[in-house]
Amino acid sequence: MASIDICLPTNAKAQTVYVISQSGHRLTEIASAETPPQTIDLPLGPVNMAASCDGRFLFVTHPELRKISVVDLAQRKVRSVLPYPGMPFGIASDADATHIFVTDWNRGVVSRMDVANGKITAETKTGRSPAHVVFDHGRNRLFVANREDGTVSALDATSLAIVATIKVGKAPFALAFSALAARVYVANVQSDDISVIDARSLHVLATVPVGKMPYGVAVSSDGKKLLVTSQAENDAVLLDAETLASIARIKTGRYPEGAVFDASGHRAEVANWFSDTVSVLDLDHAVEVQRIPVAEGPRYVALAPAPSLCHAD
Repeated sequence: MASIDICLPTNAKAQTVYVISQSGHRLTEIASAETPPQTIDLPLGPVNMAASCDGRFLFVTHPELRKISVVDLAQRKVRSVLPYPGMPFGIASDADATHIFVTDWNRGVVSRMDVANGKITAETKTGRSPAHVVFDHGRNRLFVANREDGTVSALDATSLAIVATIKVGKAPFALAFSALAARVYVANVQSDDISVIDARSLHVLATVPVGKMPYGVAVSSDGKKLLVTSQAENDAVLLDAETLASIARIKTGRYPEGAVFDASGHRAEVANWFSDTVSVLDLDHAVEVQRIPVAEGPRYVALAPAPSLCHAD
């Protein structure tokens, strides 16, 4: 679609959106609407990624290759490729990017890996088919969505001991964490809803219907807005994150998955898996304003630098 001439707020600090394309095995860097996207070649089959807090690195999982790429964003190249003894899927980074936390889709574990040497320093069984993982830096805690068990595991990030196993909806997949709101948002693909977990008490606060096949979820840096993508409906629902009331549904490309807010909270980007595009959404007007072509099979988006993900509350 053509761009619509709507003025969007500018960010106080420049941030870049990164998109991984699974079939096209590329990382696309979108700095602004006015700047042509840049691309970085990746090993085959990238699925998920995590940005370091300072924006120096992206860590990318390749399940079929059993590898993890460390991408140097300043150099725009893969700095190293770390072997992994399983099928790495979800990934998160600690605050100083010395360790990454990786979920293994096949073995049902989460691993802590030393980035410098690729050694696994701890590993714990979670549930079946662990998908996304997020890091609550304030409480030094990980949350892992166990798709085939309908649970979320909460773990101590140092020992990887399980603190709680939280029952959520059917087929939990994507997670978003808000440090300011102390909430974890869980997209439950097969029950067509999201679960809202209190990160302090580890209890489910609410379950909210959001549309068919919610595969992506994102929360704004101020913790006030929530965006959930619906693959079966080719759109995204914008919610008030405090009241959980629906604000609007916004059309996207086909099979939207990963989503991310920019720093202002007025704009979001969504990866359209089957359209090979990224939708740019103006959230104030609840409309898609741009659709950016990317390599085949875009599945996940991340913002870098992303200091709001690493702040303790």
